[in-house]
Amino acid sequence: MGGGVVDSCNGLVLLNNSRNSGSGSEPRPSYVVCNPATEKWTTVPGSTHAGKICTASILCFDPTVSPNFHVVQLLDREFDEADEEEDWFTEENKFEGFNIYSSETGACVFHPHNSHWSPVAHRSRMTFFNGQLHFVTDDDGAVAALDKKGQTRRVIPVPRSGEVQLIGHSQGRLFYANRDARNASKLSIYVLGENGCLTLKHCVDTSGMFAGEEYLQSGLLGEVAAIHPHGDSIFLFDSLQGRLMSYGMGSRRGHVIRSVEESPLWSFVPYVPVYLEMAALENSK
Repeated sequence: MGGGVVDSCNGLVLLNNSRNSGSGSEPRPSYVVCNPATEKWTTVPGSTHAGKICTASILCFDPTVSPNFHVVQLLDREFDEADEEEDWFTEENKFEGFNIYSSETGACVFHPHNSHWSPVAHRSRMTFFNGQLHFVTDDDGAVAALDKKGQTRRVIPVPRSGEVQLIGHSQGRLFYANRDARNASKLSIYVLGENGCLTLKHCVDTSGMFAGEEYLQSGLLGEVAAIHPHGDSIFLFDSLQGRLMSYGMGSRRGHVIRSVEESPLWSFVPYVPVYLEMAALENSK
């Protein structure tokens, strides 16, 4: 049916469709959206815009609002080596806009980017929350919220004290995590308040969980892989020993969930099953 997992949102899973039959020698890029709980699925077309390449995709679905879903693709301008040698070429002017598929209409619509910021094309730097897409901006200075027509609705300033780790949501609130620039073992977790500002929720020193000379030499102290969607926990990935760990912010305790072999950080996708029959998912196993 599909290939690797791209994203997950409120019980639906977005997969690369490796079995899509397109014309020509190369298959047309496309996806599968499925509900593992009901074993229903459907295919979704990919971008067909010449001169543009998809750098990331995100699934948008909220069953409390609508039985339909959207798939949003981030499209960059496709450059060749000659373009990169030109004076006008920069990383900032590569982003072209959003290609948005709606299961309600069955159509894709391209929305050109018309804001002063560009999104970071990394799964841990984007999330669908409260009916809007949230992206970390390319300068790591803010989180931008977009509607499903590609229009910027608000820009949320973020703390500039460290490296962005992840944005996500849990228990109806938007979360943001970063690592301290002066102390790499310190992780800070922020939550978006009713005033529209990020406030500090929790700090943890991960040096106790990732102790040993090999960590000091490698500089790897665990990365935030995900936030529990319904609990007060975060998930950390120990890439040096290949361990996925859970850390409770309330208990301040961590434990190993399982060993993971050769799994990159961005491959961790939180999933909570939803037993919902949807007309948009017409195929069955």
